[in-house]
Amino acid sequence: MLRLVVERLIYSSRLKPISWQPVTFGSTGKELTYVVFGDSSMVSEFGTYEKGIAMHTARFLAQEHKVTLYNLSLSGSKLSTFDDQMRYFTIHEISPDIILFWLGANDCIQLGNMQRSKQVIEKFIQDMNQKTQIFIGEIQDFRKIPAFPPVASTLMALRAENLNMFIRKMSEEYCNVHVISWEAVESTVAANPREYFAEDRVHVNDKGYGLAAERVCEVMNGVLAVKDTE
Repeated sequence: MLRLVVERLIYSSRLKPISWQPVTFGSTGKELTYVVFGDSSMVSEFGTYEKGIAMHTARFLAQEHKVTLYNLSLSGSKLSTFDDQMRYFTIHEISPDIILFWLGANDCIQLGNMQRSKQVIEKFIQDMNQKTQIFIGEIQDFRKIPAFPPVASTLMALRAENLNMFIRKMSEEYCNVHVISWEAVESTVAANPREYFAEDRVHVNDKGYGLAAERVCEVMNGVLAVKDTE
């Protein structure tokens, strides 16, 4: 059963490539470069890209800034294999003010090396300018995803919590790193699966992506409001 779910995830990851070319939002205010690193959730797999997390949060930031968005996300991406995204980032000499980073779910699902995943996250943080505000999404609770069998979802959830503990540790050690917890979003989605999950019962639909995007905006607003007064 789990093998079928994973194979379906790998197949679906080929369905929605997106352009990594920059998109500009807003016309007034301070210029911000906003970079998103993610997997299928950040390209709105089984949803509408324009209504997804990357575009929603870029429009939110553009309320008071002129925002250039680079969404360097790729369906199926893992922490251990997102070299292409980083290569594009480096070659184009992108200098971000804000980063949204949500990777690691596929590493947990496909039983990747957790120590290697942690090393990738820490090196990524260290390589960024300390003035860059990095928002890292925790890995979701797989026990609340309908498509995964109970035993497998429990194993993946344990791996996810291990990675989440490390992410929280990074936010304590680096003042420019901020954690996005999905607990409230997950509770709402799990209580209403038919309303929020897509047909594959792994990804959410547009309403689910909307909830997640609002959560990101909430965390960003709290951090950036403080930074603007410093």
